[in-house]
Amino acid sequence: MKVFLCSLVLTLFVYGDPGADLLQQETQLTENQATLYQHISDQLRCPTCTGISVRQSESLFSQQIRSAVIEQIIAKKSEPEIMQFFLDRYGQWILREPPKQGLHWIAWLVPLFFFSFGALWVGRFLFGKKGSP
Repeated sequence: MKVFLCSLVLTLFVYGDPGADLLQQETQLTENQATLYQHISDQLRCPTCTGISVRQSESLFSQQIRSAVIEQIIAKKSEPEIMQFFLDRYGQWILREPPKQGLHWIAWLVPLFFFSFGALWVGRFLFGKKGSP
């Protein structure tokens, strides 16, 4: 047991806490950089979680992505350049929302179409004229 605890303490000492490094990076951002960081990290999907952004996730992979976002911001990259950086590495999947261009418009319009069709159908069912007796 003592050997396990000693090795655990040694491991933490050698490798440190990646969350602490990220926190230190976050505190070095200016107000405008912090706003950009939050906006970009909200748009990127956590690769290991289901349905949340890298900003919401505390997984190691999300922390690494957030750290990369900060590095890009400090390197004075623009938002489109940073997003392209992640698109090149992970593909469209990394985005939490499909882009509003090209064939991706279908992903935005199909739900709107079905919602409109459903609303018309319910309206006709509820308020439609009934035949005379």
